[in-house]
Amino acid sequence: MPVFRISIVLLLVVLVGLILIRNKKDISARTSLAELQISEWPVKVTEVKKSVKAEIIEAYDILRPSKVIKVVPKSPGQIIRIYKKQGDRLNKGETIAKIDDKLLLTQLELSKATLAQARADLERAKTLSEGDAITAQQLEQAQLRVSAEVAKSKSIRENLSNTEVKSPVRGLLSEIYLEEGSMIAQGPICEVIDQSVLELQVNLTENEILNLSVGARVDVKVDAYGRETFSGEISYIDVKANVSLRFPVKIEVKNDRESILRGGMFATVKFINNKKESLWIQRDAVLGNLDNPYVFIADGNSASLREISLGVRRGDFLEVKSGIKTGDQLIVSGQNNLEEGVSIKVLEQ
Repeated sequence: MPVFRISIVLLLVVLVGLILIRNKKDISARTSLAELQISEWPVKVTEVKKSVKAEIIEAYDILRPSKVIKVVPKSPGQIIRIYKKQGDRLNKGETIAKIDDKLLLTQLELSKATLAQARADLERAKTLSEGDAITAQQLEQAQLRVSAEVAKSKSIRENLSNTEVKSPVRGLLSEIYLEEGSMIAQGPICEVIDQSVLELQVNLTENEILNLSVGARVDVKVDAYGRETFSGEISYIDVKANVSLRFPVKIEVKNDRESILRGGMFATVKFINNKKESLWIQRDAVLGNLDNPYVFIADGNSASLREISLGVRRGDFLEVKSGIKTGDQLIVSGQNNLEEGVSIKVLEQ
């Protein structure tokens, strides 16, 4: 019985071996047939041309209002009325709050009466002066009293106007620090944010700022608005580097369209720098390594290997300093299978 089992196992091993040998021959035959059938390698080409590429520098920051103003009343006193609430939009000169003006109104009435009396005294003094009844010095004193009361009355009126706390800019009332009935002698009553212009600050290297200038336009994208692009302007480039050896650069973004931008939104600013006209080719077309890069050029129906010298990189493109020329048909697809002189078939794009 054991001999029979061993015989069965040996028979199965022999059968499996025969099947594997047959499959190997079939695979080798098909591979040889495929190699014979590929007489021309299919490739795609593009014409080598000179073009202008620029270095794209992206930096990130949070948008901030360019003006955050603490509104300090010019006149001290008790706050008797607050007309606005937090979040209200304000026009420049719009009244936010009112400070008690009763004492000033009383002072103004007294000043009016005193001024009227001083003017009457001046008229009498002029009449007496014509009859030499008073001296020139007395007439001058009467004139000075009138001038003093006019100045005093003007000062009281200015103080009265200062009891109306007004917004210095067009913006958003972001904070109110005091309530009606509070006394204020110094310090702010509220905070107004001017959102007409927002700014962001990024830090760039010495090479990145070389060709930047104040007033230059840049593109700004805000994460909250997806692909939409806003126009920014470089407003400041620092003359010295910070502790990280980078130079602070400020960008202003006008918030024209119904103030859709807000402080605190995350933004990306894109600088276009170092524009350069040269021969640029797709990075994927280059084979080899950095020390020995090469490409294939379609020379009629044959592939021609060209060793090249590379310059700078701009995104997915590499600058070619030598090795190919304008008008060459650069192989950009199928080049990984090629060797010098092999036959190729250029496919239509």
